[in-house]
Amino acid sequence: MTGRGGWLRCRWAAAVLALLAVACAGRSAADPQSAGQPARTLVGADGAVSVISDTSRIVTLNGYINETVYALGFGEFVVGNDLSARYPPETEQVTKIGYQRTLSAEGIISLNPTLVIGSTEAGPSFALEQVRETGTPVVILPMENTLEGAIRRVRLAGEALGAEERAERLAERMRDELAAAREGIPDAAPPRAAFLYARGRDLLLIFGSGSPSEALITAAGGIDAGADSGVGEFALLTAESLAAADPDWLI
Repeated sequence: MTGRGGWLRCRWAAAVLALLAVACAGRSAADPQSAGQPARTLVGADGAVSVISDTSRIVTLNGYINETVYALGFGEFVVGNDLSARYPPETEQVTKIGYQRTLSAEGIISLNPTLVIGSTEAGPSFALEQVRETGTPVVILPMENTLEGAIRRVRLAGEALGAEERAERLAERMRDELAAAREGIPDAAPPRAAFLYARGRDLLLIFGSGSPSEALITAAGGIDAGADSGVGEFALLTAESLAAADPDWLI
């Protein structure tokens, strides 16, 4: 990349990376009180009512929910998480309960959790109901594929953990970092970017409308080439679909 075009591309790529860093909530130094909290009642995104009074043994059902719990300072109380939980590094040492979409109640119950928290991507629903039948609160947060949705998720997780003030501070920090990242977006014709996902060795997907990558690319001042060419949330990548997307960038 040379000349003005290359410089603009570098600035745009830097903006994408900065926005991605914000979307993945940073870590927070905290000393939360895990047990003996006042009981609080929450209605989850699935309509289930949970009464929470103890966060001393937490099981997270999704990777990004796990990151949020750690970012709010409750990482030391996480006793189980799913296979998509890869950050922060110490989360790799936590007992795995399976993959977020194919969970079993037995693996979760065996960890004696006092709180189970995940998003609407977690399931199957009957497995979560079996966990609830043991008296363990299972809080399900909404899945929103937007940067604003990530901030709302922080606040909702803070409510579940009894850490509303800490969650608000983290949400405000994310807003400030988003604003700073957006200042780095060059004032030029928006580049077309396609987000590709390698799901195994022989399966490539292109993401599109309604996907997390569309929100990220749009927020960075670009055009999601997959969404613009008619791809739904995701589709099998073929030579034809890539040619139709006609991206300037592959992410």
